[in-house]
Amino acid sequence: MSVPGNAAQAGAIGFDLLHRSLPGKKTNVASRCQMAAIISKAIWNHFQVGPYQWQLKHCLWYLDVCSSALSNSRRFQHWLTLRELLYALKKSDAWVKVLQERKNATYLRLTGKAGKLKVGRPPNLP
Repeated sequence: MSVPGNAAQAGAIGFDLLHRSLPGKKTNVASRCQMAAIISKAIWNHFQVGPYQWQLKHCLWYLDVCSSALSNSRRFQHWLTLRELLYALKKSDAWVKVLQERKNATYLRLTGKAGKLKVGRPPNLP
């Protein structure tokens, strides 16, 4: 679990994390893994840390800065992928809770409107 030397290595680590842990069709898993590689590369380019060294501030930065120009549906997909990465990294559930309960967290809903979250299906990750 050393620090990756470049963005490509960070992307490969992010890809491998989800590739091992996601269930489902090959096409769905492949697209989600590619998105994990994009997230890992973006965080590495700004902070020079790999997925195993992430802190909560890295995730907040990605959701606030990198995904801000995306449509609500794409932001939601990036949020789901980041959440799955955090579960695969065995990060604290408190991180996911902080990200979910943020004010103005438009990445949580496809509509972009704030409101109370419904109780959903629990994550299917180990």
